[in-house]
Amino acid sequence: MVLTMLSLSLLSAWYFGTRAFAKGMGVKRWACIGAAMGPVAYPLFTTHKRLMERKAGLYGERCIGL
Repeated sequence: MVLTMLSLSLLSAWYFGTRAFAKGMGVKRWACIGAAMGPVAYPLFTTHKRLMERKAGLYGERCIGL
């Protein structure tokens, strides 16, 4: 059980770190959040990603989200 939780935590840290790097977000921040929260951090990550895109003008009013 502990090994499963630890591996899930490390896998989440790796996933969020690489996705944050790809989107230009803070890598260490999202890797730490992924390690601490695990897959529960996914909705938080997607919300922050969309807010960042909207702030940068990449996610405009006329864009249809797919």
